[in-house]
Amino acid sequence: MIIKRLTLTNFGLYGGEHTFDLTPQPEAGFNRPIILFKGQNGAGKTTLLEAIRLCLHGALALGSRVSRAEYEAHLVRRIHVPLEPDPKPTSARLSLELEYTSLGRKHLYAIERSWRVVNATPENATKVKETLSVLEDGQTPPELTSPGQLETFLRDLIPPNVAEIFFFDGEKLQMLASGETGQHLLADTMKVLLGLHLVEQLQKDLDVYLARQELSSGLRALQAQLESLNQEKDSLERKRADLQARQRENRQAIETIRQKIAHQDQKIASEGSWFAEQLTNLTATQQRLTLEIEQGRKAAQELANGLLPFAISPKLLEAVANRLHRERAYEQAVSGQQIIAETYRHVETQFRQAGYLSELDIYIDAETLAKLLSAIKATMLSTIESLPPTPADIILDLSEKDRQTLLQWLEQALADIPQQFCRVINHLNTLEAQLNQTNRELALVPSQETLQPLVVTLQQYHQELGALQKVEKDLHTQLEQVSFRLQQTTWQLRNIHQQMADHEQHDRRIQLASKTHLVLADYAHTLNREKINRLERGITQRFNELNRKVGLVEAIQIDPDTFKLTLIRQRQSFERSQLSAGENQLLAVAMMWALREVANLPLPVILDTPLGRLDQEHRRRLIDEYFPRASHQVILLATDAEIDKGMEERLAPVISHCYDLSPLRVEPTSLEAYSANGRMTQIALLNEEGLPYETQ
Repeated sequence: MIIKRLTLTNFGLYGGEHTFDLTPQPEAGFNRPIILFKGQNGAGKTTLLEAIRLCLHGALALGSRVSRAEYEAHLVRRIHVPLEPDPKPTSARLSLELEYTSLGRKHLYAIERSWRVVNATPENATKVKETLSVLEDGQTPPELTSPGQLETFLRDLIPPNVAEIFFFDGEKLQMLASGETGQHLLADTMKVLLGLHLVEQLQKDLDVYLARQELSSGLRALQAQLESLNQEKDSLERKRADLQARQRENRQAIETIRQKIAHQDQKIASEGSWFAEQLTNLTATQQRLTLEIEQGRKAAQELANGLLPFAISPKLLEAVANRLHRERAYEQAVSGQQIIAETYRHVETQFRQAGYLSELDIYIDAETLAKLLSAIKATMLSTIESLPPTPADIILDLSEKDRQTLLQWLEQALADIPQQFCRVINHLNTLEAQLNQTNRELALVPSQETLQPLVVTLQQYHQELGALQKVEKDLHTQLEQVSFRLQQTTWQLRNIHQQMADHEQHDRRIQLASKTHLVLADYAHTLNREKINRLERGITQRFNELNRKVGLVEAIQIDPDTFKLTLIRQRQSFERSQLSAGENQLLAVAMMWALREVANLPLPVILDTPLGRLDQEHRRRLIDEYFPRASHQVILLATDAEIDKGMEERLAPVISHCYDLSPLRVEPTSLEAYSANGRMTQIALLNEEGLPYETQ
């Protein structure tokens, strides 16, 4: 099936008539299944999903327990309210065009649901006249002559509980990601998707057939028991369905009240309750910071009383250090010359002593000796530097000890002391900033009069939560009791069918009907188990494709009675609660993906803000792995934050065309449909009244 076109007239945010082409357009032989709607929160994305559901299922789109009065009130609320109060529309219309293939033949269905307020008075403002029409290939099917038949036809075309899986928003995804709520949704959907409801219907038809047959006296008692047990089973199934519906509503109420509690906690915190609870810690922090600041100031004062003032003129300090090094070099050179002169005199005296050289068997004349001594003296003097300054340049004339002490002070004043002072000052600034923040937090501690009303409201919410949780417990107990009774009744029915099938005296048709009933029961059990096995493998495969953690889940098991999921890793089972919130959401997506594959239903998939609770990596996984393969037609409704420019470019090869809904917030407005490469394909202009301009 393909949703070819959606038209909204005065519905929700959409004033006037808006038509959206939803048919995927291939390019160069490649499928491009995605129709992307982008816009900020409140731009009208969810309104489109609601319009499709409402057009198809009417009151059932709001739930199975919604009364007619509640439904009509909802229809009135969904009529567009323009910015200008007059004229205000009193009617709305939704239209869908579907291409549906049945028994190898394509049919085009045009579905239109409209309503208008009649006799609108202050006392009777919600009286609504609703009209539904269905055309098959341009004609009304002759067998559909009443509104009830039309509604039934649409329910059979796309069952509402199947639409829950194929047309879903982030809230529904969150429900499926939760344990028990997801179990019930999965169980209800499995029966329809896998055809198990048809087997149950066949069994009921056979029971009706058996109840109407004329039987022998020996079988009349069994026939009476069969009829009684079927009535009891029908009653128990209705009661179970009612309890399950009440349980779903109660769980939604629990989730709502929990959100209210979280919001109230934040509100109380914003009023200063958190600071009131932390008053003792804040006061201790204030005292500690005050003491550390005083110690820091003393440290800064000590530095200021020491060498720090000299650091104000680093060039002068460097000049003094250079002078000290030059005077040290001069003194070292003078000392070196004195040592060399003394050494030379000793060498000269030795060489000139009579017999000193002859003892070494060296014989030279006086002139040669003089040259040798001169060369030795020059060599010795070359080992030291020439005197840098002159004696007149010696200004400080310090001892080596005093000079070394002064050089150490200068080095500290040039490097260590400024750095140490900066560290002390920076630490002081940090401490003072922390003290200022602490003082501000202390000033925010509210009075008891301010907090009391908020605390009372929070207590009321907790009381409501407690009451809802008690209802949840009671409903759970009743469901267990009804399920047990239903299981017993089913077993008793099977026993009666077995007795009737084994009876040799009654009509062959009765015997065949009873045996067929037993075969259908076995078939349903076998089919259920086989489909669940395939579903287990499918969910495991799809979850591992979407999840970034390799080997997180090796297998998934589904209880055939409760549809509870059990995860397996390293041959050990673990609960879904051990998964992160994002992983649970990916598991919910994997469940829907695998359900569609196992059921093999060629339905479109509509996704409304499915990425809101996922991190960037998980979003990329969905964009790369799920969206392009979710279905032959994927209508994706996303915010600009979910599908930014980079994500849109990543999806571009599989996007047929896009709609930017952001301009709906501005009047006059333009709606644009553009292809993945940005080429515009459609423009619809709206005037100030929300009606389309006449364009060429």
